Amino acid sequence: MCSVFGLVWAYMHWWDCTPVAYADDTYTDDPVIVALIEATYTQSDVQMSFWGQYGRFLLLGLIGLFVWSKFSGDDD
Repeated sequence: MCSVFGLVWAYMHWWDCTPVAYADDTYTDDPVIVALIEATYTQSDVQMSFWGQYGRFLLLGLIGLFVWSKFSGDDD
């Protein structure tokens, strides 16, 4: 479970992640279960969708391309 700042379903930044066990719409953050999860999994084991994880780079690239195209005109 993390705090997330997103833009059009792309995770721009995430922080304050805490391991939790969940089933359906309920979760538990019991310290014993959290300790077991932390011992078993690392943060790199987190599975996110392709867009959620890498969409920020595409969005930032498109914004950069737009800005570049607006300010790279000929100055004749």
